[in-house]
Amino acid sequence: MATPEQPQMIRLQGVGWMPATLPTDLTVGDQLMYNGGGICQITKITDATKHFLNVTEVSTETGEENTRRIKKSGGVVRAPEQIRRPLGHQDVPADSYRAQVRAPEHAEWVTVGHGATVADAINGLAPSRRTRHYFGTVMLDNHGLGYSKDNPDGRADSVKAMTDGETLTAADGHNFRILPPGQPQTPARPTAEETAQSTLPTLEGHTVTATLNGRMWTVSLFEDGTTAPLLVDKIGDHVNDAPAYAARELIRVREEQLKESAALLALDDETLYRVHEYRASTATTDPVTMTGREARARLQAAREEAGPERPWGHNTPRFTLEHSGAHWWTTTHAYKGGHRDQWNRRHITVRPLVVARAARVLMEHTGDGCIAPVEKPGTRAFGPWVRPVPNFPEQVVVCSVANGLHQAPQHEPAASNWAECMGAYRAALEGAGWEFKTATADGCMVFQEPATLA
Repeated sequence: MATPEQPQMIRLQGVGWMPATLPTDLTVGDQLMYNGGGICQITKITDATKHFLNVTEVSTETGEENTRRIKKSGGVVRAPEQIRRPLGHQDVPADSYRAQVRAPEHAEWVTVGHGATVADAINGLAPSRRTRHYFGTVMLDNHGLGYSKDNPDGRADSVKAMTDGETLTAADGHNFRILPPGQPQTPARPTAEETAQSTLPTLEGHTVTATLNGRMWTVSLFEDGTTAPLLVDKIGDHVNDAPAYAARELIRVREEQLKESAALLALDDETLYRVHEYRASTATTDPVTMTGREARARLQAAREEAGPERPWGHNTPRFTLEHSGAHWWTTTHAYKGGHRDQWNRRHITVRPLVVARAARVLMEHTGDGCIAPVEKPGTRAFGPWVRPVPNFPEQVVVCSVANGLHQAPQHEPAASNWAECMGAYRAALEGAGWEFKTATADGCMVFQEPATLA
């Protein structure tokens, strides 16, 4: 049995005994050693099945890519740091021709051969200098760009095309080229992180980043000018377009946070509000009167008690705040057995005190329950709609709503019904001491609260 003092060993032909590594411990960038001392660098790791991985690797000798299926509980030899190899030849003289390969899943061109002539470059020693790389023969043949029965001159044709400046692409995605002396290296293809960063969705005033560690993406959302992320999520690279998928979710959560902040700021600090907190499973408590500053603090406390929202939790929110017009309504959600417990959820409603007082008068004298002072009534709304008057905190606008419509109807019998309702609302408010001030262009009426009359 393997122990930290005596790890599991694997015997490689031509190398000897080497420590084994579990495939599940591998990450992109690791190098694996094989029989004969060949070394490949990992460029991608994905789950094949529950018990197997697909490991994509690039040969340090030839730049060619290969995908192997490895059992998760098996063993591989990870090349120790002291024997890691660079990909291809390094520090190639500027006066040399360079034979290069680029694998489908690898961003960089790998120089597998170089020399003073094209012939030297395509038939020289491999980077390990132990064997030849056979760029112009076997490698081209293996990728369908060299000799074949139907095209016996395929090798020569391909070498000539590359010498003339063409880049050849094999059916399996490998690219081949020959660079002449003095030509600068073509910039590498973007890495997975660079590609992901260029396609991430954006949010004004914020920055989204994505980093890849092994098979896991870490996506973070920052407020511009800050170094600590506001939101972080992790997602596996097996998900299609994983970084953008996670980024959209972080942006959704952040947009909800910004909407909550804007709703709280809409409460006027000095205006008085009627705040009603209740739970479906308990008896209704009496509303209390608070200033806008106090009501904001109460809603913020409810949000903090519920805790921050989690990414991917849109179906199981902890807290929701809805705001429309002069109406604020929060819900602290409860769950039981993984399902919403509607009986134990907690609500807080906030509306201007002057609106609550007018609504109470109408309820007591007409029996009609008032529509919340939202920006626009729902399409099925019926009854009196009471709203505050901007810049006149002691006044309200009252109108009758039927099927969501609040303008005075032009045709009978709707016009007569409207007039009858509006007459009843005016009589109820004036009977309670409210003063009629004016009528609006759409037929609604403005009243002033008795306590503010001179």
